[in-house]
Amino acid sequence: QVIGVYFVKQLETTLRTNFQTSIKQRVNLLAYNIREEMEKERTPEDPTLEEGIGKILRDFKAGDISEVQVIEGRSLKILGTSEENNQG
Repeated sequence: QVIGVYFVKQLETTLRTNFQTSIKQRVNLLAYNIREEMEKERTPEDPTLEEGIGKILRDFKAGDISEVQVIEGRSLKILGTSEENNQG
């Protein structure tokens, strides 16, 4: 029984670490994509910043992350959200 308890504890620790690493990697990739979209030079024919961010967030589907919002730092304006019911 002691071996079983140790095995379960190690498995739990490994699964938790893998989950946290996976979340961090996906968030970092999403942040990179959002940053690239925000720094992109835009012409009048290009989608607006909000449209570009909205597309990135619509493409970002994660069952273990309930919602992602992109908020402009100075004005605190919500530029986009991954939650379909909260999009304007």
